Amino acid sequence: MKFNDDFLHKLKALIEKIPADVVNKGVKSDDPSKLSSFLESCEKSFLSLMKDDSAALEGSDSPNEFAIFRYLLKSGGNELEKKYPELKPVLGFINAHLKLDDSLITDAHFQAILKRVKETGGYVGADGTLYGFKKYESLDPGWALAGIYYVLQELGIVKKYPFVKAACKSNRNIVTKNSVTIAVVGDWGTGPYNNADGVEAYKKVMDQISNKKPDYAIHLGDVYYAGTDKTDDIAPKEEINNLIDHWSPANATSFTLNSNHEMYSGAHGYFDDALKNSGLFTHQGKASYFSLEHKNWVLLGLDSAYYDKSSFFLKGCLQGADQLDFINKTDIKGKKIIVTTHHNAVNPAGTKPVIAKEKGSKDVALWDDMKAAFNGTMPDFWYWGHIHNVIAYSDKAYGANECVYRCVGQGAIPYAKGSDFYYKDGSVTGHKNPQIAYYGGQELPIPHLNKVELAKNGFVLLTLDSGKLVEEYYDQDGFKGYRQVHKF
Repeated sequence: MKFNDDFLHKLKALIEKIPADVVNKGVKSDDPSKLSSFLESCEKSFLSLMKDDSAALEGSDSPNEFAIFRYLLKSGGNELEKKYPELKPVLGFINAHLKLDDSLITDAHFQAILKRVKETGGYVGADGTLYGFKKYESLDPGWALAGIYYVLQELGIVKKYPFVKAACKSNRNIVTKNSVTIAVVGDWGTGPYNNADGVEAYKKVMDQISNKKPDYAIHLGDVYYAGTDKTDDIAPKEEINNLIDHWSPANATSFTLNSNHEMYSGAHGYFDDALKNSGLFTHQGKASYFSLEHKNWVLLGLDSAYYDKSSFFLKGCLQGADQLDFINKTDIKGKKIIVTTHHNAVNPAGTKPVIAKEKGSKDVALWDDMKAAFNGTMPDFWYWGHIHNVIAYSDKAYGANECVYRCVGQGAIPYAKGSDFYYKDGSVTGHKNPQIAYYGGQELPIPHLNKVELAKNGFVLLTLDSGKLVEEYYDQDGFKGYRQVHKF
């Protein structure tokens, strides 16, 4: 693959952050690498997807933006070594650390990928993930640079921002109005860009949110590529350029959650630029968790990213004594509980919980963490992002007798029609797929890409009024695709 100069310049600058003493120490040949094992599983899933677009790939890690991470790093590293022979030691260290030579993606595979993307627009995963090379599609080399930030953090070179303990007064927001509206949007932090259909989805979605004039607006996290802060010397101000400068939900009181992508750069952009200095999220009191408390209901925004130990912070967890103490001290007795997190607790199809099963790590389920945080019971409602899609789960979904949950990750990242949500006969979701009541990922075909149906981005508007919660699902053009009323 021929990389552009900007990619190579940033890759070179990132790997040069690895100090000589780390490089000289080297990597033990028998060191069991959890990360390389995880990347191998992603490659296997992507190779399966290449063979069968409709593969649900149950029981394995779904292919994601790191599906060809090792191949891109190896190819980019080869180009850099030709230009800069002095980089050979650090490139050798990265090769050994991530086992780049063991990548299952070969040159032949890559040529087949290029051909497929050129002819059809890309591969589409079972969850609607779009595998193409355009900006923010899942083969975009920008994700590889984000991955290097994570590797630097894993090596201890990039440090996490210190976790901020919530101050009760500034993080507990008392709601006195009997009728309030809350806009919930996930994975919106792309900043200005045109998707494959030439649409500025991020702007259209924010315009629609502003038109609704919500009382509150909650971003479920993810600012791309790595949510870097203003002091970053390689890809600075992502948190500012891709979230802060464009977040304008009318006069809504705003909140934003932590995420895997913002954690890649140590969450400095998230905690410092967004929470501390932007002036947009002052009701969070600089902490990554908060509450809205009404006499009849409580909404909790929780940090599922900071303490996550899975590779690339992809699985999520609810840990940390301060946050758990905050939950425990919230007045929830006799109230309906609504929770928002970045990470999803069940797989996109709604059939089973997400569990981190990786070499060298303890099995973790975010679902179980949530239940433990609420002393053995589940919240009444749970909204998450992370999966770039919009899905309302039915009473047939996993654990639906304990909790109503939704995926709201369709804020701005490009995604497509996912086979997990349709049967082979083309039947509409909700008719024969019992786990899903509504799926909004099928409205925007791209005429010049004859096999890829790009979906519309959007958000969910919640109205809490007179003993009920009303959900309304809007797309980027203001079309309301679904509405459901839950009585308290």
